[in-house]
Amino acid sequence: MWRNYLKVALRNIRKNRIYTITNIIGLSSAMMGFIIVALYINYEISYDKFHDDVEDIKVVKLKYSDRYGGGFNVFTPAVFADAIEKEVPNIEAITTTSTGVANLKVINDKNESISEPYYQFQESFFDVFSFTAAYGDLEGALSDPKSIVISKETALKYFNETNVVGKSLKIEKQGEFVVKAVLNDFPANSQFQPHIVIPLVARNSRQALQSWDMNTYFIYLKTSKGANEDEIKAQLEALYAKNVPEGGMYKSEVQLTPFADSYWDWSRSGASMNNRNKGLGANKDVMLICGILAAILMIIALTNYVNMAVSRAIQRAKEVGIRKVNGALPKQLIAQFLSESVVFSLISLVVAVIALELIIPSVSNLMGIEMSIDYLKPLQIVMLIGYAVLCGLLAGIYPAFFLSRFEPSRILKTRMMGNTRSKTLFRVLLWFQFTLCAFLITVMSMMNGQIDHYFNYDLGFTKEQVVAVPFPNQNEAEAERFLNAVNSNSLVLGTTIGPLPAGAAGANHVFYGEKSVRYAESFQTDETFISTLGIHITAGRNLAPAISTDFSEGVIINELLAKKLELEQPVGATVQLDIYGQGKVNKRVIAVIEDVFLKGPSSPVRPLTILPTKKLISPRQNLLVKLDKDNMKEGLSSVEAAFAGIYKDEVMAFEFLDAAYAKNYHRIQRLTTIISGVTTLIIAVSLFGLFAMIAFNISFRMREIGVRKVLGVSFFELQWTLSKLYLAVITIALISAIPAAYLLMDNLLNAYFNRLPLTSSHGLYAGLAIYLLATITVLAKGLSTLKLNPVNILRND
Repeated sequence: MWRNYLKVALRNIRKNRIYTITNIIGLSSAMMGFIIVALYINYEISYDKFHDDVEDIKVVKLKYSDRYGGGFNVFTPAVFADAIEKEVPNIEAITTTSTGVANLKVINDKNESISEPYYQFQESFFDVFSFTAAYGDLEGALSDPKSIVISKETALKYFNETNVVGKSLKIEKQGEFVVKAVLNDFPANSQFQPHIVIPLVARNSRQALQSWDMNTYFIYLKTSKGANEDEIKAQLEALYAKNVPEGGMYKSEVQLTPFADSYWDWSRSGASMNNRNKGLGANKDVMLICGILAAILMIIALTNYVNMAVSRAIQRAKEVGIRKVNGALPKQLIAQFLSESVVFSLISLVVAVIALELIIPSVSNLMGIEMSIDYLKPLQIVMLIGYAVLCGLLAGIYPAFFLSRFEPSRILKTRMMGNTRSKTLFRVLLWFQFTLCAFLITVMSMMNGQIDHYFNYDLGFTKEQVVAVPFPNQNEAEAERFLNAVNSNSLVLGTTIGPLPAGAAGANHVFYGEKSVRYAESFQTDETFISTLGIHITAGRNLAPAISTDFSEGVIINELLAKKLELEQPVGATVQLDIYGQGKVNKRVIAVIEDVFLKGPSSPVRPLTILPTKKLISPRQNLLVKLDKDNMKEGLSSVEAAFAGIYKDEVMAFEFLDAAYAKNYHRIQRLTTIISGVTTLIIAVSLFGLFAMIAFNISFRMREIGVRKVLGVSFFELQWTLSKLYLAVITIALISAIPAAYLLMDNLLNAYFNRLPLTSSHGLYAGLAIYLLATITVLAKGLSTLKLNPVNILRND
């Protein structure tokens, strides 16, 4: 029996090619989109989950004192971990790492210097985290300052083999490190990517590791099974309170946060520092949005299948009637039509998987994560087939019961007609689909507009043609020679020093009379900063090198700080700065500059103090070089040549300011692109739904169409007759969707600093796009109907 069902299903699929192709394209597109979103969500939620007892691994955080603004911070003193290990019970293992991944230079067999990311771990790291060794022993592997642990990938890269235990890896300026262990492969969705690991003691002094005031380390601990976390937390607080230095950065308040959750709290947990290549950036809201869109996409695709299957019921009505007259039971008919929908779904799955394999490399590259289906794993194959069968059953239930209820006498005597309830249902479904399409198009237009708004925002200084070059060491004399060499080139329009693109290097408290401003941003630079970057001075003058007091006593502030201090005549006023390490210092305001967005347009302007200096080397300081726009490549090459002439053993790192600021929005842009992709699939599948609705409606109106054609109706009149219903439904959908999209985005964009002002153009573009796509779809189906011979229509009716 089932063999017969399959034969009939395949015959019907082969016989009705347009119906088959339309259904398979719509359903396979939805399946492909759903699978991609499922792969993405699975990748994200499984981040760091491969570690044994990951729920027991905690990140230790300390709370800032009020002087530093409160809030918990992941940066802690390494000695705190040593004290915890000795004095706090119910801790199974504890370890310390440096603050995230950094870069060192490995010398290969050709004596080439290659920059590689690396970690600094305490030897107990592998007691907490479940990385395993393919070769060697992780126990004590990091006990020697000149030992190193590497991955198989690194071993193959530098030794052309994997078992390299006992061999040496040469690191520039660090000497040779002996390989103690080679790690087994670890997942890409791991916060740690330890391709190269050196001991924490290799580059951190004993003094730093034993200082309670050196808050530059991460502490991870694994609690014993059944341990009371509140008790452990209380013991940690008492321990820190006993050792906290007077006037230190932190209070004794401790927070233990789950390590598995640190990926989702990447902006403050340090997770982003452990793995800077984090794909989409761990955003639960984006996962939720993508999941909802994928579910909607499948619902629409399955609804389209139902619509088209029911519209074909008219053509198959006599088949059903004859089978019933010959004794077919309703359950047999239901089984037949369900088997057809399952076969349809399985074919669509094959098409979806083929299409997925073609585009998955591009999608993975766009999303910044590795996604794939492992066809060698039976579980994944079973899940895919089960998913297709479920879709087939869901899509086929209504058409199967709809067809099985046909009455043989009515079917064989008259032409089967649809009822008002069915027509109303399909119109409601069509309204829903296009309401959703218009809503999503409008939302995506606004989101893309917000990104473009950021990309083109005036930051208050010139970021084009400016390249930032970090000084590779703390040697002031070498930095001076490098600066002179760069300035001697005619392709260089100007140079200055400053913390861009990272933003201000620090913060000071500023006092004026009874007024005070806490945490005013601050950095040091010289007289070239304002002129080179084209910053507008609203009051006062620029620094003058000839006036020595400008550098010893002067300060430049921005308009916001002047406003907050209520300085009526700011130029010449004496303000007091509480500078870390110096205490309160009096400074005379030399100039007030226009407010500038040092961290980009998405961050608000903060009060700013610019402290004059003639030193080139200071925290976060870069050499900023403005190049001739007509000779950018040559100008950059000249800077690289000057760098190579001074820093002979270094490779120049650099980034253009405009690219650096734009990079902050690439993740948002990628997310928007991905959501736009799912939205595009929804729109495409909805157009198939419109096609199904047209086919369904025309099947009921064939007699009317035949009569109209016999009476000589024109092409445009008949097209309007067929189209007006759909255009009316789409118009109602636009009226419903666009105001809702404006209301939602007006509220959402309030969370963005420098938000995009909404205009009518977003809704207008969405409406035009929907009308255009719908009109093309209606014309495509209408033209095929108009080609039918009216004689055949009326004879067969």
